[in-house]
Amino acid sequence: MKFSNVLSSVLVVVAFSACWSTESPEKVAVAMCEFAKQADIKGMKELSTPEFAKQFAQIEELFNAATATEEGKAELAKQVASMSAIDCKTSSKITDINETMKQVSNSETAQEFKLTLVDGKWKVTN
Repeated sequence: MKFSNVLSSVLVVVAFSACWSTESPEKVAVAMCEFAKQADIKGMKELSTPEFAKQFAQIEELFNAATATEEGKAELAKQVASMSAIDCKTSSKITDINETMKQVSNSETAQEFKLTLVDGKWKVTN
């Protein structure tokens, strides 16, 4: 009898945890800032809704073209280095739009975007 109670409790906890996102909007906003600091397009795409991720294709092409030359690589490295001092955790500001949408702004990285819940996970959208 006791074993079935424990098993039932475990199943309830697992079921509820599967329905909730493990990543808070704050963590997603900070991660997006960190990826932007590193010019990590792949990371930014992973945090985005599929529709928004499509917009990164053109940016990715520009980065690939720029980094095809030593001059382009040096310029990108210089920009990444200049952004390294940004503290994404303290500079990312989040405001509620409603229960399923948040507005994120970061004046230090000049980022402004929205977060929306998609299948229980916070994703960057436009």
